[in-house]
Amino acid sequence: MNKSVIVSTSLLFGLISGFSLTSTNSTQASSWHKGTPKSVRGAWARGTRNGVAMLTIDINSKGLYFDYVDIPEMAMRHPKYKFVKHNYYLIYGRMTNPTYKPFYGKYAIYRHGHTATIKGSNLNGALHFKLLK
Repeated sequence: MNKSVIVSTSLLFGLISGFSLTSTNSTQASSWHKGTPKSVRGAWARGTRNGVAMLTIDINSKGLYFDYVDIPEMAMRHPKYKFVKHNYYLIYGRMTNPTYKPFYGKYAIYRHGHTATIKGSNLNGALHFKLLK
């Protein structure tokens, strides 16, 4: 009888500890993900001069591409992003440009409807953009 009580107790303890180990639920909300979030992808423009956008940012799944008027295009390839809150993301990656030495840049993007506020390494303050497509 002692043997059966010990076996059943150890079996019960094993089942309880097994369930407690497998039932821990961890979310990946604060981890870094590859690519860019779908909600901020598209072509964004800011300011116009004679009908031409002064600064455009094209965001797709592979990276961010900055196109300033009269300055060579700057690109962030292989970005990683982090979800901060609803429609607010941090994007981090290596910036390349034919003129400058590569550097790592970080951008905060907050989308609200067809507009977005983008704050980042090479931008002066928080800039407001409109969605083109």
